[in-house]
Amino acid sequence: MDPIRYKDLLINFTHNFSYYGNNRTGNSENEHFGDKPITFYRPRVPPELAEYSILGDVLEPNFRDIHGLKVVPVVADAQGPTGTALKPPIDFTWVWQLDRPELTLSIWRPVAPPGYVSMGLVCNNSLRPPTNAGVKCVRKDLVIQARIDEEVWNDRGTQAGTNFSAWKIAPPSPLPAEVFFCTGTSIGHNQYSMPSSVTRAFALRTHLPIQAPVAPSHAPVLTGYARPSDFERNNATYTMVLPWFVISDPVLTPDQQFIQSPQYHLQRTENYVLVRHAHNNTGDVQRYNWAIHSSESTSSTQTNSTTAGIELSVEAGFAGLFKTAAKSNFSISQSNAITQGWTTSKTFTVWCTLGAYKAVGVFLISYAYRLLRTDGSEVGEGLTLQPHNSLYWAEYPSAPGSATVVETAEYLVS
Repeated sequence: MDPIRYKDLLINFTHNFSYYGNNRTGNSENEHFGDKPITFYRPRVPPELAEYSILGDVLEPNFRDIHGLKVVPVVADAQGPTGTALKPPIDFTWVWQLDRPELTLSIWRPVAPPGYVSMGLVCNNSLRPPTNAGVKCVRKDLVIQARIDEEVWNDRGTQAGTNFSAWKIAPPSPLPAEVFFCTGTSIGHNQYSMPSSVTRAFALRTHLPIQAPVAPSHAPVLTGYARPSDFERNNATYTMVLPWFVISDPVLTPDQQFIQSPQYHLQRTENYVLVRHAHNNTGDVQRYNWAIHSSESTSSTQTNSTTAGIELSVEAGFAGLFKTAAKSNFSISQSNAITQGWTTSKTFTVWCTLGAYKAVGVFLISYAYRLLRTDGSEVGEGLTLQPHNSLYWAEYPSAPGSATVVETAEYLVS
């Protein structure tokens, strides 16, 4: 697949791993020294990604062969060997070791140069520091501080001589139009308790590109006093490109996603439907009011009072399909959009103060979302949202003249 680029950092993926050992003592999954099973793997960079480097090793808390099943990121510098996005560690700090007849293994933390961070632990099949791990440290502006999540494994019962526990790294809450994701490696220390906040963990970051419609102005416009046809539809579709690792695809495994659908497309279509029209052909200001029913009530339609038309958290929009912190910056900025809304009403009243010799059209706005794989097939079910500012009005002539004011009030149908 094509690499993901963030500034001068290139991010790609591998599903190849080198086995470094486990604590298994027999043929059964339950036969192991220590209280819990563990297998140690190193990501292996395929020949076609020879310029890429790993960010740390993988601790798998079972005896599963993850080769071809798990996918982790590898990184390269877009500027090549002379770039500054990545640097090798200047040293390794010892974290833990095990020296038994069944397994000799040590774990080390890369020491990053000033201005860089290490993303995870590395292991070695001896008690010496690794010399050819191929691990790189990442420049600080290319990562974001993450949080320490649940425990991966601890060495209780191994008789290692020192304590050790390893912990997952979880991405923080996202900023608009960004994805934060972790590298599949772990953070660890010589205690069984969760590492304190002093121990820093990091996640990679990347932007979410959004493809806007060719014509940015798609909101309805009145070109005369006559009522627009009910069959006219004003809509525009925006597309956000999402990397495969953001999506928990109910049909494809992560390895299949990586190969078959490296990109997903979240489409948002804004729809404007005319619900009322008025023409004031007198020389006086007129006041109108209409009862308007809200959009269809179906299993795939929701009212969202939190996004306010500014940004949509894709995690909330497609609950259960998004497994990585990601947030879009889809937005609208129509000057005639009503900023008061409703969350429970089935029917609401629209009040309109219309200037002399003016016409107005009031439109209901809804937003339809679809999540598509690379081949165009749809993931899950579409979602329709009617957000907080879900009315828009257009007037004719738009200027000059008395201003048109549109307000809403809500009430429930008994």
